[in-house]
Amino acid sequence: MTLEEDIDLFRQVPLLADFTDEQLRLLAFGSEDRVLAAGTVLFEAGDRGSTAYLVGSGRIELRSADDRQLLAMVKPGALIGETALMTETVCQNRAVAGEETEIVQIRRSLFRRILREYPDLAVRIYQSYADRLKGTIRDLNRVRDSLVAIDPEAGEPFTDSLGEDG
Repeated sequence: MTLEEDIDLFRQVPLLADFTDEQLRLLAFGSEDRVLAAGTVLFEAGDRGSTAYLVGSGRIELRSADDRQLLAMVKPGALIGETALMTETVCQNRAVAGEETEIVQIRRSLFRRILREYPDLAVRIYQSYADRLKGTIRDLNRVRDSLVAIDPEAGEPFTDSLGEDG
């Protein structure tokens, strides 16, 4: 893919919504395009994650660690491993190219370097991430409430890192 195609692809990613054109250009310039043949393993369960993968074309299958169950099909425009851009992670599943697939690899070191150069962007990314996490906590608490209605001993509410209910 060309640099401009990478930038257009980045514009589709919610995590990158606050990036300016200049910041997207830096990200695209420092990222790596790869073409995976069908069946190529992108990562295994248990691998340390330091890279996010943006699917440009084709599809990536997320599979159980034992490869027996297909968990999700990741299509173009989706970002896999977003959390690895923020912090050290361990992959929970296998990722395999379901067909010939173009991806863009974004390394944590590049992402962090851009955030260091643009601290205002880092604040916006952090706030966006925190807001999404709070939404997830609210959703989990709704599920928990439904389970408690069925079984009153189903569990305590989920809280965010400040100890507040989501």
